[in-house]
Amino acid sequence: MPFISIYFVLFVLLLNFIYYCAPVKYRRIVLLGGSILYVAMCSGTAAWMLIAAAAVSFLYGLWKPARKGTVIVVLILLLPMLCVRVFPDFMGAVGLSFYTLSLISYVIDIYRGELEPEKSFGRYLLFVTFFPKIVQGPITRYESFSTSLYQDHFFDYREFTFGWQRILWGYFLKFVVADKAGIMVDTVYGNYRELQGVYIAVAAILYCIQIYADFNGCIQIVTGVAETFGIELPINFRQPYFADSIREYWRRWHISLSTWLRDYVYIPLGGNRKGKVRKYVNIMLVFAVSGLWHGNNITFWIWGLIHGLYQVLESFWQDTGRWYRKVITFMQLTFAFILFRAESLQHFAGLVKGLFATFNPEAVLNGDAYYRMGLSRLQTLPLICGIILMFAVDYLHERDVRIRDYIAGKPLPLRWSIYLLVVLFVVIFGTYGPAYAANQFIYGQF
Repeated sequence: MPFISIYFVLFVLLLNFIYYCAPVKYRRIVLLGGSILYVAMCSGTAAWMLIAAAAVSFLYGLWKPARKGTVIVVLILLLPMLCVRVFPDFMGAVGLSFYTLSLISYVIDIYRGELEPEKSFGRYLLFVTFFPKIVQGPITRYESFSTSLYQDHFFDYREFTFGWQRILWGYFLKFVVADKAGIMVDTVYGNYRELQGVYIAVAAILYCIQIYADFNGCIQIVTGVAETFGIELPINFRQPYFADSIREYWRRWHISLSTWLRDYVYIPLGGNRKGKVRKYVNIMLVFAVSGLWHGNNITFWIWGLIHGLYQVLESFWQDTGRWYRKVITFMQLTFAFILFRAESLQHFAGLVKGLFATFNPEAVLNGDAYYRMGLSRLQTLPLICGIILMFAVDYLHERDVRIRDYIAGKPLPLRWSIYLLVVLFVVIFGTYGPAYAANQFIYGQF
């Protein structure tokens, strides 16, 4: 049951109703049952793998041995779940990497003595299977997330409506921005020998926008669904394109993965404690692992190494103007994302060659150019409006302006008029239906 399905919305609404109708002491049971049901509907095989892996890590916590050999055995039992996701084309295992990393962090934290193990398998299984995060993250740590998860939650109208506002905004980002931009990206990347020069440049920028809106949209939906149950998920996305360095970008993009790699790969390798050369080697190793996490295609591995190289080189750059750094950072990201999106190194080489083969900036002013890239001028207008609105909202968030609080302070008729307008905009201008098959979230495949 994908997040973009109307059945997912109905599932959440039904579970909301059952959850708040149930006595408080049974609400965690309702949530656990709903979560297991959701995982089973996504993939019965993945559900059994998840429960088995949860049992392994839970039993380790109960046993709590201090020997290094024992924790290595447990990790060896868990790591094949990552290999199943990375190497075979096994779509039933979508999401395995997210909760496998959560289980690994749980085991390692217990081994280090930083976490007391959970004694109830039911409570622990809820942490593992909590359905909003199960398919696409964030990667949760037990100590920080369990506090919010296990609290008694009572219905709060403000919190409930805030959650559905997030969900609606997530669908706006997905259908109006990400999928519509994706049509133009797919058209150019699939015809790069014909559509060269400015077409590839525009497509490269649009892919940056597509993956930004796609990932942000997914996070808004996931966070919003959790919020409707009164549960707070950790922040996983914080306006990353406003970063003025690649290092800061990774502090804002997929925050849960970045911090996981820092705490369980970079620091154990020695971090920056063993000299500059070792520090740079560790950075490259961490981003090689990040590339591998995204898939076994060599393009992902090299993409990860490029990001590692970016961070190493930043250590030698002198301080420059802030906006200049932001522009340079975005240009670096755009180039790396060409490789990330390419199907092979040959495809990437063809795209880069085509980018510089023709100088045709006038093409973007030609009405026919929009048709050649997959959308008409009229169809492109909602995309442009969506992009402007998306970055305007993120700019306000960057300045710590709370838009939801502002809307909540308005009269009820005005608030619901805003909600209705957004719904209508998504329904009318969103990209889905028989003409365009709505795409799954990009990070769902990682």
